[in-house]
Parts: sequence; C-alpha cells; structure tokens
Amino acid sequence: MGRCSQSGSVAKTFLPGNFCWHGTDHIALLRRGLRPFPIDICLHQSHNLLDVHVEHRIIHLLESGQVQFLWLGMPCTSFSVARKNDGVGPGPLRDDDNLFGFKSLGGKNLQKVQDGNNLLRLSLRLLAVCEQHGIPYALENPMSSFAWKMPNMKKFIAQFRPQLIHLDYCCFGEMWKNRQH
Repeated sequence: MGRCSQSGSVAKTFLPGNFCWHGTDHIALLRRGLRPFPIDICLHQSHNLLDVHVEHRIIHLLESGQVQFLWLGMPCTSFSVARKNDGVGPGPLRDDDNLFGFKSLGGKNLQKVQDGNNLLRLSLRLLAVCEQHGIPYALENPMSSFAWKMPNMKKFIAQFRPQLIHLDYCCFGEMWKNRQH
C-alpha cells in the first residue's frame, strides 16, 4: 500500500521505519542514489518505535520536510496466517473473528499481539502524517496478513484511498513468492 509522489520522481531521502532491516536492502538503495536512514530495533534498542519519544522524533522529521519517502516494513509475526494449529509450527494468535488476538493468549504470545496491534496503530499514524504533508510512502506486509483486515487499516484505506500494489518477492530474485501489499 502506498502513495506515490505527484511528479513520479525518485525520493532522495529515504526513511524506512523497517522493523528488521536487511543490509542488502540498504545497499540496493544506495546504488540507486537514495540515502536510507533505517530506524530498526534490530540495529539498536534506541530505535524502538513503540517508544513515544522515537515516534515524536519521526513525526518531527516528517513534518519538517526532511523526509521525502517513508517505507514501513511492519512485522507480520502476530498478523501471519501461516501460523496454524498443525503441530508443525507455532499456533495462530488471531483469526477473522478475533482480529485483535485471542482472549486466551498469555505471556510472549500476548505480548506479540499487543506489539503488533500497537505497531499497526503507529504505522497508520505515521502514514496519516505523510498524507497531511504530501509525503509518498509504502507499507509492506504480506497480502494474506490479518493487518489488512484490521478495522483501523480499513478505515485508513477508506479515508485516504492509497494505491495498493501487489509484489511477489520472486520478482526480485528471491526463491519464494511471499506476495506483499
């Protein structure tokens, strides 16, 4: 999902709020003349997007015109439909009838769901700032993710009508399809 710039030009400054940044992405952007500035808890604890001070710093960067493109690679850990009760991997944390998470969850699973819900809310707040300031953006998540079914996501899409683009990782040389919005 995203909003393109009116001119169609490539952004010169790139601020991904990517939640687990991959070095190959960074290198690919540099090769295209983009200056990525990753904010990622995997890089440093001070990059925790659930910290209100980090959120405020990002909003300030967006509102001050220092960001020309925002890329959010929200984690799908708790929103994944790949989690099944099949005895092979971890069980599901939510379903269509329990989008905010199963009430029976506790411990680490409850924390994953709460973090996922909070990161989705944060992502939508940041994207709303982008909409207000005309900043192009992208929000990446698997097409099958429960995130797209969340009421606040549906409300954002209805309000701002961003363009939805479906990409398969195999188009970018990866061995798997993993269709993304």
